[in-house]
Amino acid sequence: MDENTLVVVFFSRSGGDEFDELAKEVNSLGGETFVMGRGEDIGGVESDYRAEIPVRPDYADLSLYIAPLQLLGYYRAINLGLDPDEPRNLDKVVKL
Repeated sequence: MDENTLVVVFFSRSGGDEFDELAKEVNSLGGETFVMGRGEDIGGVESDYRAEIPVRPDYADLSLYIAPLQLLGYYRAINLGLDPDEPRNLDKVVKL
């Protein structure tokens, strides 16, 4: 993770403080964060970029945004000359 890393974090009501801690950790490692969620969920979160989405059930939010953002990340990596299938500094296990 470095200053060229952008991490997109989807906030939901069920995530609690874990999402906020994740955004702080990414920023402390030098990466940038782009948070998406309802206004009340992302209001106090420090981030480089943010997008407030309308209130809908949690399952509806992901279905609308996951595929386009996955493609954005894939093509950004390709344009930067990176292998999206072998990212640097990625643990095989995510600890919550």
